[in-house]
Amino acid sequence: MRASQKPDHDFESEFLITNVLRGVACQDELVEFQKRAASDPGFQALIEEVKHWLKPVEPEELSPKLQDEMLGAILTAIDKDDARSG
Repeated sequence: MRASQKPDHDFESEFLITNVLRGVACQDELVEFQKRAASDPGFQALIEEVKHWLKPVEPEELSPKLQDEMLGAILTAIDKDDARSG
């Protein structure tokens, strides 16, 4: 086990939780998630941790102004790169 990997969960658990939280889990995954969430405190803690990871990438968390600023910065960077290339 790598030093950065936590012993109380694995990547499959993270994947399962992410699928459920994103709404893309199949029925078998939903059943597994519910079963583990009801009986495993470590899994419950991991659910909260994954929720925290996902929160910054939720589109509704970004204000329209911030989205416009981010888009403008990306387009400016592309324009600068195109100018250097061409």
